[in-house]
Amino acid sequence: MELNEAARPARPTPLFPRRGGGEGALFGVMAIMSFLACLTLALALGAARLAETWERGLTGQATVQILETPGIALEVQVTAALEVLNATPGIASARVMSAAESAELLKPWLGDADLSAVPVPALIAVTLDPARPLDADALRARLSAAAPGASFDDHSRWNAGLTAASSAIGWGAYAILALIALAASASVVFAARAALQAHRDVVDVLHMTGARAAFIAREVQWRFFMLGGWAGLAGLAGAAALAGAALLAADGPEAAFLPMLAPPWRDLVWLAAVPAAAAAIAMTTARLAVSGFLARTA
Repeated sequence: MELNEAARPARPTPLFPRRGGGEGALFGVMAIMSFLACLTLALALGAARLAETWERGLTGQATVQILETPGIALEVQVTAALEVLNATPGIASARVMSAAESAELLKPWLGDADLSAVPVPALIAVTLDPARPLDADALRARLSAAAPGASFDDHSRWNAGLTAASSAIGWGAYAILALIALAASASVVFAARAALQAHRDVVDVLHMTGARAAFIAREVQWRFFMLGGWAGLAGLAGAAALAGAALLAADGPEAAFLPMLAPPWRDLVWLAAVPAAAAAIAMTTARLAVSGFLARTA
């Protein structure tokens, strides 16, 4: 048994000892940065996907709202509006929404209030014909003449608002990710310099034995590459655990939106890139920091 232990080859000792360079603190900082980056990226992707879903639901649809007008019965206006809509090129179909459907649309704002005494407008759901363009201005003029209380909404302002909101969230997320990358790079710079200062005797010995600065920088960069990669995986695991806990604990009306915000399989590729980006940032920044440090101390 003792012979086997003696014959076993010893594990090679790294040129720079593992302790004394602040790498434990750097691992924690990089893990937190990766965690925040994953959450930011998941939020941006989910918001864009949610806006796309809503926009797709609004595209090709329109609504005609008819208010009560003195001297004209609401039913007369509805009938006249339907005749105009059915005779308009670019409209595939039009149907009057029931009182129950109208009440369901108002429920998020009014709750379960009794709407019998409220003058709820009549609504006509319109499906647009994608093969024929619609002249919305001309349709509004004809509707106004046939039913003075009618107003046509093609949801274009809602689509524009959703597009603008999604774009703002996306650019904000990119800015946050850039700040996270800068903060991570600064942390790596301080950690790499601290490691070289803590092991200055090792650096001096390597210089005396003829080691070039590129060799020392290469040794340090791969060490930080592994540290950044493992920290990125830790941050990704933490973000995944938080997202899973939020999905399991969600309850109430807002729970309906969480599955839409949860990343599908195609978005997991982007989230998996966070550990790779953390490793690349740590490696590149460490090499630059070490090269600069060695150039100043040579």
